Amino acid sequence: MSFRQNRLLMSVIILTCAVPSLLFAKGFKIRTAKKMLARAISKKDKAEVLTVFKKLGEENTVDAAELIVNVTASQLQMDLSDSATNILIEMKSSKVADYITEDAIKNKKWWIRLLLIIAIDKKGKDERETLYKSCQDEHPVVLEELVSILKYHHDKKSVDAIISIYERADKSGFADVSEGANTALHALTDKSFEAAVDWKNWWNTVKASFALKKLRKKRTLTADEAEAQDELVSEIADLEEERTKDALEKIIEAYEKSEKSDLVEACQRADKALRALTRLKFVSAKLWRGWWEKAKESFKIPKKDEAGKKGKFRANTVTARILKRGEGSYLESIKKGDIIVVEGEYDEVQAILDVLKIPYTSVTRAKLQTVKLNKNQVLIFNCSSGGLTGKNIKTIQAFVSAGGYVFTSDWELHNVLTRAFPKVLSLKKRIDNDLVDIAPYPPAASHAYLRDVFPRNPYKLTKFRWKIDASSDLHGFSAKSGVVPLVFSTEMNAKHGTGVVALTFRWRGGVVVKPKRKKRATTGGAKYSQKAVEKLGGSVLHVLGHFNAQADPKGDGYALQQLLLNFIVEKQKFRAIAKGKK
Repeated sequence: MSFRQNRLLMSVIILTCAVPSLLFAKGFKIRTAKKMLARAISKKDKAEVLTVFKKLGEENTVDAAELIVNVTASQLQMDLSDSATNILIEMKSSKVADYITEDAIKNKKWWIRLLLIIAIDKKGKDERETLYKSCQDEHPVVLEELVSILKYHHDKKSVDAIISIYERADKSGFADVSEGANTALHALTDKSFEAAVDWKNWWNTVKASFALKKLRKKRTLTADEAEAQDELVSEIADLEEERTKDALEKIIEAYEKSEKSDLVEACQRADKALRALTRLKFVSAKLWRGWWEKAKESFKIPKKDEAGKKGKFRANTVTARILKRGEGSYLESIKKGDIIVVEGEYDEVQAILDVLKIPYTSVTRAKLQTVKLNKNQVLIFNCSSGGLTGKNIKTIQAFVSAGGYVFTSDWELHNVLTRAFPKVLSLKKRIDNDLVDIAPYPPAASHAYLRDVFPRNPYKLTKFRWKIDASSDLHGFSAKSGVVPLVFSTEMNAKHGTGVVALTFRWRGGVVVKPKRKKRATTGGAKYSQKAVEKLGGSVLHVLGHFNAQADPKGDGYALQQLLLNFIVEKQKFRAIAKGKK
């Protein structure tokens, strides 16, 4: 998408330099703005781009508004959407308003429709009719955003609109949209149904007299409040997975804290967790507390499969995402010994696997050579300063060739991969501490290992950051090597000549199994036969960075954990296929 968008941008701006003073000349012209934007973008100067946007807003013309939209949608890495939409809604021309409302429905590019819908929502109640018309959109990301917007409007027309989106999502197979619609309707009505048709039938019966649930208004949080809310949401998700009375008590405490601080999303998350654990419904932390003080001595938490059909209130954690796909059986099939973790000094994958409740066997580097590896296993290397013996390296080569999976991070590039696969990867150089943007590498955006790693809304994607530790290994490989880049950083690419943050490749018979051209990568997605799985060999997944540096839902959304779990799930899936199972 970014490549096409950049071509779009280059078609609407003139790539020449301009004198900065022209920016403030009387009668600011579109041609001048295009020159200034080209100059600012070439320098990656966000402040200068926003200065031009502000002046374009003062021009208050359709051409000015359209240029703001095109540049914002084309330069996602500059994170311009918030400022751009604020400027658009300040443009009072009726012609600009018509452009925004018409293009929000008719523009052929879904990411531009999405941006305009976000701007319309900021305009307030007067523009809601356009949002209702947009509910006929055919793109799932647009529909997903509309649901998240409408659930805060708290009126009956919004309920009608969400139900219509739910119906269309079910027919089109947009599972994420359907789930979001179901959650939004529950938040608005305090009712629970399993399908769009059930919601529609119930709503048509009660709509005239039904009083919507009082909804806490979403407000703009300070940076400290947003950080506190993210921490609470993450804490509640982990507590729900524990499924103990102590955890339930702590969730109620988190709910009380969230209500006191008016952290709406944390309140909603606590409420969902409590309903999932108890199969009961209360509408405030105070009522939950009152019930719990009376019931905690005798109450027993229902079994997981009884605590809410289809996991409706499960946390949006990496495990929950796997369950939502219907791939929970692959997690359940993991036995101790299926995953071997090699200990290291600078990371501890074991802690992540413990949280995810995934069994594993941990070994030291010295004891690795005593472990009998087989093709059904996943071998995970924690980052370490220690190397491996030549015998271990040969064992790893044979292990992957036979079908085994190897996950490595950071220094394991030179400790393991460049030694086991010297014709595939090399150590380019070492780089210092940094925090860079990350996004899916466009050709691999639909790769199985990237499922649920990144948000589908491109304007939210700009918030994703990746931490690089001091002296991190930066890998090198040729375009013809068969290596598949997965995660990419434009900032890192500008600084170091390569932007690949995560990569993968398959290996069999001493060579890389290369992806087929113009088709999905050899890893994931397709339906494979037993014979096809055998031909794929094993898989290697490598990332730049550490688990303990990437556990921030605001920064990378647990991207590293999701990558690893996707990797493990694929191995279990292929094992089942090899055994003749689905």
